[in-house]
Amino acid sequence: MKILKSTTLATLVLSIFFLGGCQSTEIRHSDEDYRTGDELEGLNVTEIVVEPVDMGPAVMAESIEERQLPARKMRRMIRRYLIERKDYAAPRENWVDERLSDPRSMDTDALMSVSVLQWDTSRLERRGVIYATATFELKSPDKSTLLWRYTCRDYQLIVEAPHGGKAVSGNNIAAARLLAETALSRLPRK
Repeated sequence: MKILKSTTLATLVLSIFFLGGCQSTEIRHSDEDYRTGDELEGLNVTEIVVEPVDMGPAVMAESIEERQLPARKMRRMIRRYLIERKDYAAPRENWVDERLSDPRSMDTDALMSVSVLQWDTSRLERRGVIYATATFELKSPDKSTLLWRYTCRDYQLIVEAPHGGKAVSGNNIAAARLLAETALSRLPRK
């Protein structure tokens, strides 16, 4: 009886020890959606102005520069993708920025706006993952008509090794590129 009790006790202690060492991981359910308005085909869009990437408060709060969303580079990536892979014309950022106060003065077919509300790098070093929540919208020049929209929530951006350390800045750029390419791949070609 004593042998059984000490064996049972040892099994119980070992089970608690091993289970205690396991950490439960947060379950994150990503969500992705896109839609194209009927107006997009009717307008025959050939030129898209890419506005500066808007970062939400949670994204702006990141104090470590290497972990921040590379918004300016992401904007350039979006412009390049529209030109090279979708055959749209897209004016340079400096030309756009000079005219942003009055979008109607740009004489363009559509405006692309990007809003990133989450850029979570907390899993980057251990798992090579950045979680993002973002909205990409294509609107008429007066912003009254939604032509196309892509949204994602807790979208998992998996970056190739190495992760963390000196590679963090490169990881963020790769993840921003992946997010932009994923969203824009849903936009119809010109």
